[in-house]
Amino acid sequence: MEKSFLLRYHKRTFYSCMRQQIERARTKLLELKQAHKPMEAAIELHLQKFDDALQPPIRKQIAFLHQAQRLTKLCVSKAYENKDLMKQILHSPDPLWSHMKELPVKDDLKKALAEQLFASSQAQPGEKIIIATTSEGRDVAEHLVVHCLRNGVDFELGIKDPIRMMLLINHLDEQGLQSLSDVNLQKYEGVHTEVIISSSTDPAVQSQIDQKQMSLYKQMNQSIHSRAMAGELHYTLTRIPTPFDAALDDMPYDEYLELFFELCDQPWKHIEAAQQKLIERFDAAKELHITNEDGTDVTMSIEGQTFANSVIAKNIPGSEIFSAPIRNKVNGTIVAMGKFRYGGSSLIENIRLEFVDGRVEKFSAEKGELDLKKIITSDDEHGEGTRHLGEIGIGTNPHLRRHVVNSLLVEKIGGSFHVALGSCYTYTDYLGTPVKLNNGNSSHSGVHWDLTTLLRGRGGKMFIDGELIQDNGDWIGEDYQVLNKGWEAVDEADRPKWWSGRSYSSD
Repeated sequence: MEKSFLLRYHKRTFYSCMRQQIERARTKLLELKQAHKPMEAAIELHLQKFDDALQPPIRKQIAFLHQAQRLTKLCVSKAYENKDLMKQILHSPDPLWSHMKELPVKDDLKKALAEQLFASSQAQPGEKIIIATTSEGRDVAEHLVVHCLRNGVDFELGIKDPIRMMLLINHLDEQGLQSLSDVNLQKYEGVHTEVIISSSTDPAVQSQIDQKQMSLYKQMNQSIHSRAMAGELHYTLTRIPTPFDAALDDMPYDEYLELFFELCDQPWKHIEAAQQKLIERFDAAKELHITNEDGTDVTMSIEGQTFANSVIAKNIPGSEIFSAPIRNKVNGTIVAMGKFRYGGSSLIENIRLEFVDGRVEKFSAEKGELDLKKIITSDDEHGEGTRHLGEIGIGTNPHLRRHVVNSLLVEKIGGSFHVALGSCYTYTDYLGTPVKLNNGNSSHSGVHWDLTTLLRGRGGKMFIDGELIQDNGDWIGEDYQVLNKGWEAVDEADRPKWWSGRSYSSD
């Protein structure tokens, strides 16, 4: 009897929450229909699908919400007043939700990632959260929506249409951009949690974005970014690889996806415990010194700063520990080998930064140096935030042992460290633990760009207060073996099936 009651309860909650989403979209469209007469026919055509959208399956229901979002953007920005723009938008190849491609991964892996994202969000019944996703994230997002519906969590979907957005950014005037931003800002009002399922934008599309217009739009939405950096907006982020990522890293796409989902399934509780022991040592230290055979030899003061224990509460896959160095006490050279990209930049390869008293005095790159210069000098007239560091992070995911371009993954490489040019985090509390991450550095242009340097396989050495704590990417001490060997350091009975027969011992 009790089980039957719970099933009926969850089923009723599930359908009432989905109906709430669709009715909310319908109400908004009716308002827009009255206020934007040129869009009346298009809106009416979509509203005719309302009754059908109240019925499952979820994919069809979300497709109704997706099209409603598209119509909303065209109305509030008054894009319909520009006939040429509307023609380009209507012919853009961005697929509607129901026409997006299936991710070539087993469904149980997609479900597992969605479950992790929901758990990490800590969303509560009655709470409203934001779910932002790309087409690559559609399948995971659908499973995430199911978790929300079953648990009575309200949600607002933000579905990325990269080509349509590029066209709007490029062609709208300032008032149109502001109206578009206002809709986005309103979506976040009263919301304290966001789940982001992102992916890299096609470089061909990214390169067409008017960067001046994009910068203006980012500034209009800066309050969302500031809330996230301060911890006022809790976010959980994953970044699903695309075929473009795989091509950049010379990996078959199927293999890249398999690696990604394996990275999402690590012994997180063991990793969290090992990282906490590391943090106790880092928090008590005054100076961090790092070298490798590529030419990195940098010393930074971390006195008085504390490190955050980042596992999968904010990024999936994790993991890292991170803080910020004292702003004017970074000296030496950092060499970040490999391919990097920031925003709409071209690929920037093999970067060298030279610091004097915290400031980047010299910089170079084998490729993309002009773009590197634009990033580093973008705040030169507004406090030089992009010439200073806002973060020092130590990657600890034991399963990732090679450089990749994917910006979420690259900073998690086990046996690596990363620094961020630009704004620091301003949390005073990280998941219930008091922290001091704020070193006072702020980027006027909103930059926070992570650059990762490999230590494993590069003869890397890491010292705190002169004591060697990591050698060639491996932590020294039994307490940290799970960070060196991952599942290999865990009891065999607790290991996942996919790990069977594997080992890092031969690496």
